[in-house]
Amino acid sequence: MERDWPVIMRNVIDACKKEKAKLIFFDDAYMYGKVEGLITEKTPYHPTSKKGAVRADITRMLEKEMKEGHIQAAITRAVDFYGQEVTNKSAPGVYVFSNLKKGKRAMWPVNADVPRSFTYVPDAARALYMLATHDRTWGEIWHLPSTIPSLTG
Repeated sequence: MERDWPVIMRNVIDACKKEKAKLIFFDDAYMYGKVEGLITEKTPYHPTSKKGAVRADITRMLEKEMKEGHIQAAITRAVDFYGQEVTNKSAPGVYVFSNLKKGKRAMWPVNADVPRSFTYVPDAARALYMLATHDRTWGEIWHLPSTIPSLTG
């Protein structure tokens, strides 16, 4: 991840610039690190992991290009996914829903008392479509719909 993600991001940005293509970058929330209270689009980045630091770096790379007017892009952020088609690709899918589907007990591999937000995949898809079809989308960071209040295990 540390080696490849920055290269991939640079290549995507350069390709979009060359072709004058708009970009909606589907991101996550790792760059925020541990935050007390609600996370908003204005929350500063304070990553607490290598993955979070890489995500912050590649996001800053895109933000710089957006600010300088080199690319028409928007950054969208989602948290852990859940939904019918993601039972093997997300923590809720793997530990909760796929286990329940198999008749097994649901599990939660982290502190079950710590609140977490989740993004329902169909809601994220609708939000991405709405953003892609509106002019005011570009040059902004958007948080996709998630559970409020946050849920515990």
